[in-house]
Amino acid sequence: MRNIAIVDDNQHFLDAFELLVGMIPDAKLLIKASSGREFLDNKNYNELDIAFIDLNMPVMDGIELTRLIIKNYLKLKVIAISSTTNDFLKELLKSIGAFDLVDKDELDLKRIRELIFK
Repeated sequence: MRNIAIVDDNQHFLDAFELLVGMIPDAKLLIKASSGREFLDNKNYNELDIAFIDLNMPVMDGIELTRLIIKNYLKLKVIAISSTTNDFLKELLKSIGAFDLVDKDELDLKRIRELIFK
């Protein structure tokens, strides 16, 4: 079983992501957070295998949250997600330890399953 987190400030995206993960055998959404602070305040993060993190959020953006996660929880696979992706952002995120940067428009059931079990 892969334990998943999604962090995004868009409630509609969070709900859609939760529905898709619910359709994947051997995957369980443990944390659905609308901010980096809410994610960090959740005590279940130690049980996570993968976190999908939006880059563009108020207060603490996805890059800052990714840095904190990688620094403190090395076993957690971070997949950054955004509506805007480019090679510079992808390289920056990989240099701080993120597994990948994926365009939100690509996150259908097949792609999410692929990223979870890759």
